[in-house]
Amino acid sequence: MLEVATQWFGFSQSDRMKVHIADGLDYIASLAGGGEARPCYDVIMFDVDSKDPTLGMSCPPPAFVEQSFLQNVKSILTPEGVFILNLVCRDLGLKDSVLAGLKAVFPLLYVRRIEGEVNEILFCQLHPEQKLTTPELLETAQALEQTLRKPGKGWDDTYVLSDMLKTVKIV
Repeated sequence: MLEVATQWFGFSQSDRMKVHIADGLDYIASLAGGGEARPCYDVIMFDVDSKDPTLGMSCPPPAFVEQSFLQNVKSILTPEGVFILNLVCRDLGLKDSVLAGLKAVFPLLYVRRIEGEVNEILFCQLHPEQKLTTPELLETAQALEQTLRKPGKGWDDTYVLSDMLKTVKIV
């Protein structure tokens, strides 16, 4: 995946973004078990597919939403950090259970449904008192876009963050 990202999508590692190729469950557990030397991340993102249609949820595999794993993720996030998870779940009962489990660890969830897809992108945070209203989200997105559209910086005009945020639901 690293080779594909580098060759076809212009990805490059930096001091702020490093790629670790490992089993995600084991890697997060090892980071969480790091004691005082435990790293803290501003963003942790998972887009993991199980390819098992019998589960009712193809993304992520069930182990990635178990309480012990979610607690490990929580332990390595900064207080303002965000855990981002791609959820593909056709079973509404299972989906409600997954959302309840996430909410038990991350009290603030923003859910963005992808138009025409089953996918939902979940943005999980630790502090519900920092919840932004939809107008505040839109205003922040517009400010970010203005910053990103500076001359000399590449920007894909087909992505309008404020339009994307109109589909966000706060859970």
